Amino acid sequence: MLFTDVEGSTRLLERLGAEAYADALELHRLLLREAFERHEGFEVDYEGDAFFVAFSRADDAVAAAVEAQQALARADWPDGQEVRVRMGIHTGEPLVVPPNTWVWMSTRRLGSWLRATAGRCCSRRRRSGSSREPRRKALVSIA
Repeated sequence: MLFTDVEGSTRLLERLGAEAYADALELHRLLLREAFERHEGFEVDYEGDAFFVAFSRADDAVAAAVEAQQALARADWPDGQEVRVRMGIHTGEPLVVPPNTWVWMSTRRLGSWLRATAGRCCSRRRRSGSSREPRRKALVSIA
């Protein structure tokens, strides 16, 4: 399963304005959908600037993510504004309940986690509050 999200979409909208942002979002959708289709991805859900796409093999999800990132990097964006897209891949197997419901708590948690981390590194204090765990990359971007 592949999850994507445009990084800093609100700031991008403010910088570009509504019309240019709509153009950028449409180009983003086109480029990602082309990569997903070439690697036999099934678009489970799309909301705003985020995709949830299922693949039969993890290798296909990785290949689609790499191809999508390359296409995004080559794209001619409105006003020269870079559009960065976070991507996360989950390799577990969900239960699919007809007609089109995907059941797995881990999937829900991953989607929430992707939105919450927003590509930032994070650190946590242990319960005692006296020492810190090492900083971890919260999200892996495939480029």
